[in-house]
Amino acid sequence: MKVRLSLLFLGFAYNHGMRFTSAILFQCSVAGTGLLALLTAAPAAQAQAPGVPASLWGQASLYRDEWGVPHVFAETPLALGFAFGYAQAEDHLEPMLLAYRMANGRLAAVFGPAYAASDEFSLRMGHARVAEAAWPTVDPVTRDLCEGFALGVNAFLVDRPDKAPAWADGVQPKDILALWHAFLMSFAPLDLPGVYRNAPAMETGNCWALAPFRTEENKTTLVINPHHHFEGPFQWFEAHLVLGDLNVYGAALRGIPVVVQGFNGSLGWGLTPNFPDFADVYDEQSAPAGDPENPRDPRVSEEAPVSPEALMLLEYMAAAQPYYVRTENGLEERYVPAAASPRGPILEGAQGGLFSWRIGGYGLTGGIRQLVEMGRARNAAQFQAALGMAQLPCFHVVCADREGNLFYLYNTLTGLRKEIPPRFRPRWGSGRCCTTGPSRWGWTSWDGGNSWRRTPCLPS
Repeated sequence: MKVRLSLLFLGFAYNHGMRFTSAILFQCSVAGTGLLALLTAAPAAQAQAPGVPASLWGQASLYRDEWGVPHVFAETPLALGFAFGYAQAEDHLEPMLLAYRMANGRLAAVFGPAYAASDEFSLRMGHARVAEAAWPTVDPVTRDLCEGFALGVNAFLVDRPDKAPAWADGVQPKDILALWHAFLMSFAPLDLPGVYRNAPAMETGNCWALAPFRTEENKTTLVINPHHHFEGPFQWFEAHLVLGDLNVYGAALRGIPVVVQGFNGSLGWGLTPNFPDFADVYDEQSAPAGDPENPRDPRVSEEAPVSPEALMLLEYMAAAQPYYVRTENGLEERYVPAAASPRGPILEGAQGGLFSWRIGGYGLTGGIRQLVEMGRARNAAQFQAALGMAQLPCFHVVCADREGNLFYLYNTLTGLRKEIPPRFRPRWGSGRCCTTGPSRWGWTSWDGGNSWRRTPCLPS
């Protein structure tokens, strides 16, 4: 089952005296039967949190409108993260904690053997390892947001132990980075048949915009219609966040302290899955050359395989990583190899062998900061500069501003492959696509992509 959350933004009128309309609609289909339900109103209330640092509540205000949507006003990123984490915990504590467990490979300890494969995949992908490595050098805004968010969730656990599941053990700031990394990597294609992988965070979505001259009210229209699975670790969460010159309303992800797509007083943007080919698989063991006519054959590569010495080191580093599975006899400790070659995480083939999965954007953790800058943008140039941070490896991007400027980007991060035949080189059009061809030509560097700035604004 899938849920479609539609956010309809007519005009950009937030606190600007213009007309603003929003509609929130859930549509579910079960066995061919449609269930249509508007969100019911929830009483507005000022959040109270006895027992948490008074200084943080002194720097942030949290209230809910008649729809139950949280509005957070804060003086610092730490306070914003704190109040927003508390609000998300009030609404979706258990699913959010489960999402963190998914990213860290800890679901089977709660749900048993059925989730062992998911845990093994997450451990092989190294989401927690990436977060751990990135944390010492993460930018100050991301650090404060994540630390505040974790503190807010943990404060709710202390304030309302009756709402906490028995297995709840709190949230660490690094859990947030791990979940964000898992979200981005879920969209990567895996050309290794028969190998388990977690499903993409979402498979579909809609976003479209109209220039003012195409509307009766002569106002820019932006429609954001994000989809998500009815169940799963990645769920949208409607919110309004205000911090200094950041005043953004839209869809965040549960467990993430920023709005991923939405609008401010000047512009709005939407993201939908585009599933570009931004990943390749490499055979890390000696093997006969693959079919040269089949560039999708993972054995075809001009790059030399990892040396035996390096492979021995990888095997040593990946000797075993423990995880736990709930059984009738209690928790059972199991082990899974979890290592990465210079090209990416190592996966075992369905018929044996070790394969590395090279993914554009693997290891990037700056997306939270980029989304903050996208939310702060006041014009197309600032929004494009934020996109230039290149911390999002995929997505269709649609942006529209109050002046009627519309912008579209086919966004992806992929390798620049050497000696690319002309027919596979990038082509310019009404958007930017930097996918450069099949995996026959080895990766040489990353395309961070600034060439999309040449694309003029679209008329409609």
